[in-house]
Parts: sequence; structure tokens; C-alpha cells
Amino acid sequence: MRGCRPGYEPRCGDGRLNPGEACDDGNVDSKDGCTANCQQVEADYACPDPGKPCVSTVACGDRKISGGEKCDDGNAKSDDGCSKSCEVEDGWACPIVGIRCEAAKCGDGIVAGSETCDDHNADPKDGCSDTCQLEDGYACSAAGDPCTKTTCGDGKTEGSERCDDGNDDLGDGCTPLCQLEPNCDQGACSSPCGDGIKFTNEGATTATRRTATGARSNARRSPATPARC
Repeated sequence: MRGCRPGYEPRCGDGRLNPGEACDDGNVDSKDGCTANCQQVEADYACPDPGKPCVSTVACGDRKISGGEKCDDGNAKSDDGCSKSCEVEDGWACPIVGIRCEAAKCGDGIVAGSETCDDHNADPKDGCSDTCQLEDGYACSAAGDPCTKTTCGDGKTEGSERCDDGNDDLGDGCTPLCQLEPNCDQGACSSPCGDGIKFTNEGATTATRRTATGARSNARRSPATPARC
């Protein structure tokens, strides 16, 4: 071979790409990208430069399962079911490659996916429903722990309460059911996004004007579908 000293015998592991070799990373070890006999580039590797270590082609976050990856949801972030090293995180399931992971099971004590609570069981009417959604009148402060009942009017905003001003008065911004009231101080009423009341600027087709009592007159209420603001 050109560049070799007289009497030199080309061999696998010499760091040169000799005739018949597919790669040569300077050693005769397998599982590093180039097989021990230099006849094959191993899966999930590329060996572009003879004499140098092969490089992994596995990229967590590319929406492909390769190498030792157990999942790939299209990003390299943790705490969303598939970790930054593409391992499935506790309490999650990632059945479809490239798609957001989901909760593995309601009742496992881990809040995951679309769950808003998980009290370590799948029983309804205890604060956390059988689909792991927070029930009205309860607070579920820590995953895996039992939920506790809330008391509207105790001055503490908890669970599904949007407010709690410590009283049962109307017209002070917080209803006796601990939900936010529309603000009608400027004539046309407005309300916080997510309170279940659609106003003109939230996509409702009917405007709301302040009545003599200051309460809403014809707001459109839609508790099942939160307003998109």
C-alpha cells in the first residue's frame, strides 16, 4: 500500500482503511461501531474517519427508536414521559413513536399525561375521579396521598376553587361558591379566561352589559368547555 513502510502487513485495527475493510477505528473491539474484524459498521454507528472512534447516529428527540432508546417523543426533555435520554419515565406509557406520552394507569400514585390528580386508587367521589381528574369540592395536594375536602369561605383557595375571600358576599369579585365574578366596573363586563363564562372578547356572540345590580346580564356560560382566550 502507498504510504506504508517496506514489509508492512495491513491488518484490522491498524487505523487504516485497508482493502476489504468496511471500517477501522484503530482497535479490534466490537460494540464500539466497528466490528472486531473490520468487516462491518455496526448498527446505529458511522465510522467516517479511519483511525478515529466511530460515532453514534442515535439522536434522542428525532422521533425514531434506535440504539438503546425505549421511547422518542420528538424532544430531548424530561418530565413529559420520555426522558432526555429517551427512557420511559415512571408512571408513563409511550405507545406511539414521535407522539406525546400518556399516563400509564390511573391509580398508580403518579400524576402523568392529562391527569390532574392521582390518589393511588381509581375510585370516584373521593376527590380524584376514576379517570384521575380533580372533583369539585376537593383538593389533591400531593400525588399518591388522599384528597381532602375544601371549605369555601375559609379564606384559602384550594382545589377547584378559583378564589376564596373568606365570605359569602356577592359583588366583591368572588361568589359564595368560590368562583370568580365578572368585572363590570368599566361598563362592559369582562372575566378571567377559564371561568366558564364566555364574553365578547372570548369568542361569545352576545355582549354583556352591567345591570343595575352590577351582575352579569346575558353572559354565555359553558362549564364543560373552557373558554379559549
